[in-house]
Amino acid sequence: MDSSQSLVAKNITKVFRQGGKNLDVLNGISQTFERGKSYAIVGVSGSGKSTFMHILGGLDHPSSGEVLLFGNHLHKNAHRSMMLNTYLGFVFQFHYLVKELTVLENVMLPGLIAGMAQLETLARARELLDFLGMSAKADVYPVALSGGEQQRVSIVRAMFNRPAFLIADEPTGNLDEGNAAQAIKLLLDGCKAWNMGLILCSHDRHIYDQMGSIFRMHQGVLAIEK
Repeated sequence: MDSSQSLVAKNITKVFRQGGKNLDVLNGISQTFERGKSYAIVGVSGSGKSTFMHILGGLDHPSSGEVLLFGNHLHKNAHRSMMLNTYLGFVFQFHYLVKELTVLENVMLPGLIAGMAQLETLARARELLDFLGMSAKADVYPVALSGGEQQRVSIVRAMFNRPAFLIADEPTGNLDEGNAAQAIKLLLDGCKAWNMGLILCSHDRHIYDQMGSIFRMHQGVLAIEK
């Protein structure tokens, strides 16, 4: 396995303290995810899916174990913030767009944070909005968009830096069937166009059946289903 092309979870555990007792949420998960491939993680609510996705994406720390991105420790790295912004993208069930910024400015945000030149950032943001079919909405504010449009903007924002891996936690949970299909097509198109690894969490069989591999989370353990 080429570690320069992978995101690896090694013996990940997560324990929460609840009511004076330890609650074991993740129980020693080890799994390798490769660039250019798509994965779904499924399971009932409370099985640990979102907790694992947040740890895998660097948004939370494991109780024990480690996540390696390109062979480098993700959580114990002096350049962690740069790694997250440059190599990982994250899409949530809720879009979390900045309401004071236009659609174009929201999409530009990751590039500006990364220190890209403004003209380059602007050009790439316009390219992505064209890819999305929303160039006409570039100068409007999120409040003027439908829920489906807002979620698609959040997806291209997460794709701005052409991340090595995009982690999507229930990205279509608040969308109707038509908008959900458009969102998933956008994610899979990005996977193909930029050799992006896609790791998606969903309850919708029609959506997760489109992924190359399916894992089921049960009582904090991850097992291959497809």
